[in-house]
Order: sequence, then structure tokens, then C-alpha cells
Amino acid sequence: MIQQGVLFDLAGLAHRGRGELLGLLLAAAKTDDPNRWAHWKEAGEALLAEKGDAAG
Repeated sequence: MIQQGVLFDLAGLAHRGRGELLGLLLAAAKTDDPNRWAHWKEAGEALLAEKGDAAG
């Protein structure tokens, strides 16, 4: 759970409520578009690299 919390902090979502965050994850889970997932992965990996892989 701590690693997920770090990811929410890095994404600037720490101020959002649990219901909002779960809703966001549920919406993402319903997304089948591989291009969207590739874009999200690229953005996430870029931020992790910038922060020195703080969550890993």
C-alpha cells in the first residue's frame, strides 16, 4: 500500500478522496485502447525516471 501511496503523491493525486481514486482506477480498468495504455505507461515511466524511481 505504501508504494501505491507514493505513486498517488507523484501523480499529484494525494489530495483526492479514496472514492475518487478508486473511481479513476475503475475507469482505467475498463479502457481497452492499447495506445492509451502505452501513453500512460510512457508518461509514468518518464516521471519515475525523473524522480529516481521513487516508488520502486
